[in-house]
Amino acid sequence: MSSFLASLLNAIGQAASSLTISLSSESAAVVFPVLPSELMVSVNTNHGTVNINNFGDYLMMGKTGLRTLTLSGFFPAQDYPFAMMGLAPYTYIAQLETMRTGDSVCQLTVSDTPLSMPCLISSFKFGEKDGSGDVYYELGLTEYRYVTAPETGKTETATGLKKRPESFWSKMKKNITYYPGDSIGNVIGRAVGKSVTLNNEQFSKFQIYRSIVRNGGLSPGDIIRLTTMNLKRNDENVPVAKNQ
Repeated sequence: MSSFLASLLNAIGQAASSLTISLSSESAAVVFPVLPSELMVSVNTNHGTVNINNFGDYLMMGKTGLRTLTLSGFFPAQDYPFAMMGLAPYTYIAQLETMRTGDSVCQLTVSDTPLSMPCLISSFKFGEKDGSGDVYYELGLTEYRYVTAPETGKTETATGLKKRPESFWSKMKKNITYYPGDSIGNVIGRAVGKSVTLNNEQFSKFQIYRSIVRNGGLSPGDIIRLTTMNLKRNDENVPVAKNQ
C-alpha cells in the first residue's frame, strides 16, 4: 500500500512540474500549488426551439455561449512532496477573494494547453476538513467576453489590417474636376455632390438652398416661408428645381 501511495505521489509530482494553473488580475495572482484532480471545461451553444402550428418543433441555430469550469482542490499547510510550496493557505484564499470582489477581469492560464481565457469568479467555497490545516476550495469560473465595436473599412492586402474610413476631404480632393469656363462654385458643387450621399430630407433642403441662391440669395430682413406647395421669399414665389 505504501509503495502504491509513493508511486501515486511521485506521478502527481511529475505532473505538477510540467503543468501549472494560474489565475491573475490587476490586483492579485495565484499559482495553484496542487493541481486539481480534474479540469473540465463546459460550454453551451444557444440554439433556440420554435413551434410552428401543424408542423411541430424546429431548432434554430444559435451562437456559442460562455465557457465555464470549476477548480477544486486544496491549499496545503504541510510540506507535501507533490505540492509546489509557496504561500500560507489563507493567503491564497485572500488573493482569490481580492480577485472575486475586485473590478478587473481575471485571466486563467493552464500551461501546455490551449486553455487561456479572460474570466470572472462566479462562485467560491473554502474551508477545512481534517484538522491538518489544509484549506479545501471549489472555485467556479465563467468566461468573460469583451464587447467590441464592429470593424469598418476594407482590409489592407499587405498588412492584413483594416483601412481607416476615407475622410470627407480626401474624397473631395479625388472628385475635383475643372472644365473651361467653370466657376469655383461649380467645381466645389460637383465635388461635394460626388463625395456626400444625401438622404431624401437632406436633398430637399439642399434643393431649397440652391434655389434661393440661384434666385438672388438673401438680404438682411428677408422673410422665408416654406410650405408643402411652394417656397416664398418676401411673399414672392421662388421656383424650386426638383431634379437638377
